[in-house]
Amino acid sequence: MYLYDLQSFGQFDSGFDQRSHIITGEGLYRLTQRWGVGAKYGVRKSELRAERAQGDWFESTVNFAAVRVRYNIMRKWDALAEYRRLEVDEDSSVRDGYLIGVDRQIGDHLQFGVGYNFADFSDDLRILDYDQKGWYINVVGKI
Repeated sequence: MYLYDLQSFGQFDSGFDQRSHIITGEGLYRLTQRWGVGAKYGVRKSELRAERAQGDWFESTVNFAAVRVRYNIMRKWDALAEYRRLEVDEDSSVRDGYLIGVDRQIGDHLQFGVGYNFADFSDDLRILDYDQKGWYINVVGKI
């Protein structure tokens, strides 16, 4: 994915201008009828600047990794726990965190979930801030 994003005109301190290439991949494997494991990896190679449409760009490279375990509680209900890690190359910083949730399968093609992200970062690498801790809702459609 390529993202070119400018700050809003009407807001002060609304973030950074951003030019980014983002690549992510995710895999899931069902070990047994009840247990499943998964992993996700993503890289964002960006150029950022602090002022809207002016100033020098600086590089930012972020690596995201997560490992997940899922457990089928009963019929259409799954619980999940995920360990997450975010590394920023330019300042050699590392952030770790956890996420938990519960999902419900609705029919053959829809899954609805809720949970809590204990990490202050997101797996959505377009987001540049560290205030992502809290409750989430997840909806997944399958073909």
